[in-house]
Amino acid sequence: MVTARTIAAAVAAAAALVAGDVAARAGSCGGGGDSGGGSSGGGSSGGDSSSDSGDSGGGDSSDSSYDSGSTSTAAPACVETSDVVGHQQCGRFGTWQMPRVAPFVSVELGSSVRTFSMRAMQFSGRVDHGDHGAYTYRVTGGDLGADVAAVTADSRILVGRRVYGGVEASVGGVAGDEGQATEAMAGATMRPSVTASLTGGGVLGARLRVRQGRRPITLSAEVFAGVQTVMVEVHSQYLACDTTSTSSAHQTLVEPRLRAEAWLSPWMTVGAFAGSDLLHPGGEVMGVYLGAHVRAFDGVR
Repeated sequence: MVTARTIAAAVAAAAALVAGDVAARAGSCGGGGDSGGGSSGGGSSGGDSSSDSGDSGGGDSSDSSYDSGSTSTAAPACVETSDVVGHQQCGRFGTWQMPRVAPFVSVELGSSVRTFSMRAMQFSGRVDHGDHGAYTYRVTGGDLGADVAAVTADSRILVGRRVYGGVEASVGGVAGDEGQATEAMAGATMRPSVTASLTGGGVLGARLRVRQGRRPITLSAEVFAGVQTVMVEVHSQYLACDTTSTSSAHQTLVEPRLRAEAWLSPWMTVGAFAGSDLLHPGGEVMGVYLGAHVRAFDGVR
């Protein structure tokens, strides 16, 4: 038989279960402190819940603090050292996207006019007219014009930063007068003419940046030392036979020069130079060129 006492005990048990479930829910949301003040029946449950939430909350807080601290103290991937493009170490245009091990090399192509004296040059050779005979000749430079000019195409390869060295080669035609026709042998005439000039040698110099900005200007002082070869053709005619002989003469050049160049871009320059020959009075050279550089601004910006 169900008595009143039995009903009262069942109601009390149900109330205790409900109270414990509410306390557990509160603990899972971080409300463990409030559940600690419940009835004795839910006390231990509230205590467990409070302990769990404390462990969970403490763990989250610790992890959060660690992450925040590590983020604020971590070193950045790149530390910028300058606001000047070209000096910058970070970003898309840092150090012009060029490896530091790339050599300081430039290639220059241009044209020049070289004037020189031929008084000290001598040209000799042999002309063969077959069955009609052969003869040797000797022509002095004075017979072909005291001073001549050569218009040449130039190429240079330079290596170095502020102090540089390299090689240079030039080839071109000579604007000179033809020699007088002279009798070489009985019935044969010869007429010599200057045709070409070839120059090759080495260059040593130093450069200095005199203006900064988007279009820097560089001045250089250098010395060219090399050999010039002058070619002469001798046209010989004997009756209906016309033949040609070629001979050459050489001279040493030592030319101090001054150069000025402007940067069109970090890798391109346009410039001009002028110099004079120390060994042969009256010898001069002037030219212009376009240069391509492996390193931006040759590393002197």
